[in-house]
Amino acid sequence: MIFRGTGKDYALCLLGLLTFLLGGCAKEKPILWNVPTVYEIHDLGNSNQVKAELRKALRGEANIYGFQEDSAGTPYRFSLTKIENMKQLVEVQLIIKKVTKENHIPVDLTRGVLRFQSVAGTMDAAVVIRGTATPGSTVYLDTGGAGVVTLGSIDADGLWVTRVRATGALQRRNGWIYGIVEKGHTQLYIKINALNAATFSYIPYTQIPKASILQSKIRIKD
Repeated sequence: MIFRGTGKDYALCLLGLLTFLLGGCAKEKPILWNVPTVYEIHDLGNSNQVKAELRKALRGEANIYGFQEDSAGTPYRFSLTKIENMKQLVEVQLIIKKVTKENHIPVDLTRGVLRFQSVAGTMDAAVVIRGTATPGSTVYLDTGGAGVVTLGSIDADGLWVTRVRATGALQRRNGWIYGIVEKGHTQLYIKINALNAATFSYIPYTQIPKASILQSKIRIKD
């Protein structure tokens, strides 16, 4: 979803369509969305106040939309990993418009890009996965490939992101990726499903498969 600074040459396109669809199905079950959604907002310049207010409004206390900031620069980019239905999608559009209008930098939705992908036929496709870790940690991932994927120098926000290939091995394990987050002598163990970005969770080391290439990196204290 791409928003740009508003003016007489800009028109709100997708929001009107979504509102129409939502209104037409008011008496039925919500239309499912259930995919991670990436937003770009252009023409904010260095307006850190607007970005801070958008963060606060979209995260709220419970972060029901699954807000994750991808880039605080220009364009301003963030992901929402917990949008479940069209009703929530419309709510988000209205929040963005309200916050930017109140800060006198109104934006309109000018483009929406929808990407469809076959789960069964993505042998050569790349999947983006992300998570959180203590700054300064190292993350080791078993993505179903031949070697361990190592992510070092976790930034001050504690966010990490990487792309992995949707290989046959990953599909045979139903999309599950396992990881170790390590800092000093401390380790945390995680699992993520590449087919559902909202499934990031911490696990005991015993849940990492015995055949995983991470087994040699597990530290067990007696």
